Amino acid sequence: MEHNKINKDVKIAYIVLCHMDDNFVAHLAKTLQYKNDGVFIHVDGKVDIKPFKERCEGLYNVHFVSGEKRVDNFWGGYNSIVATFNTIELALKTDDYDRFVLLQGQDYPIVSNNYIHRFFSNHLDVEFCKASNISVSKKKISYMKIGGYWHFDNKNIFWKLLHKFNTLGIKYRPLRFRADSRIWDIYSGWAHFALTRGCVEYCLDNYHNNIKFNRFMRHRFPPDELYIPTIIYNSPYAEKIDTSIVYNRKGEATKLNLTYFEYPDEVKIRIFKDKEDYEFLKKTGCLYARKINSSSYALIEEIDKHILSLND
Repeated sequence: MEHNKINKDVKIAYIVLCHMDDNFVAHLAKTLQYKNDGVFIHVDGKVDIKPFKERCEGLYNVHFVSGEKRVDNFWGGYNSIVATFNTIELALKTDDYDRFVLLQGQDYPIVSNNYIHRFFSNHLDVEFCKASNISVSKKKISYMKIGGYWHFDNKNIFWKLLHKFNTLGIKYRPLRFRADSRIWDIYSGWAHFALTRGCVEYCLDNYHNNIKFNRFMRHRFPPDELYIPTIIYNSPYAEKIDTSIVYNRKGEATKLNLTYFEYPDEVKIRIFKDKEDYEFLKKTGCLYARKINSSSYALIEEIDKHILSLND
């Protein structure tokens, strides 16, 4: 993935959404400190933010979303969108960052910061947000993400029964967003992205001003894998989306962007723990990996040993 020709250096804003493992999040923030890059952290409003701040004390260019901008996050819920844009807004107000990279609280770089800068310097106008059109999908697991009614914020028994009904595959909600003269197909990708400043500002403007789209997305599933990809694929930025392929361990093509992760079965995502995992992760061509956490100390030690020595 690396190229010899280097364009202008970039200034990166890392958007980190987390809800646990303050020790690991602090280590992640420390590892991401490089040149004028910034780390912007949203801690789930349901948990105590104090340990996260204490662990990050003394680190430079690390900022926390605070006050009413912190929201309660639920897996699969719409508040993940609110948290993402609240964190992006903080970054936009803080400095003139060129590239915005979303990481979750169990992601970690697998290449050096120097390499990451070289990579983005050679892809200045590329948007890393691959996705698939699910408005035209024939697969129930895909079209029901928008054809059903989903609710994961403050769940109760009613919503559980409703979700059970969705498994029948009955498309009882529109598969496209229609408002004024706009007709948008819906795109599904992954929550992770790495976007240019212009693209981020475009998405933020939509978030603030396209209220009908927000209402449309509120009870689709999961919003953080649909919202931003749909905006970008229905925008002038669509032609700038990265088209490279990341292959998984089975040699299958994926829609992953720059963060590698995999599901060894249909339910659980693999947790990378051992230093031997690093040999495989290096071959993926990605910049980051998920899931890595405090239990991955052997792997983290192996990664740090290699990547820190390669920074300028």
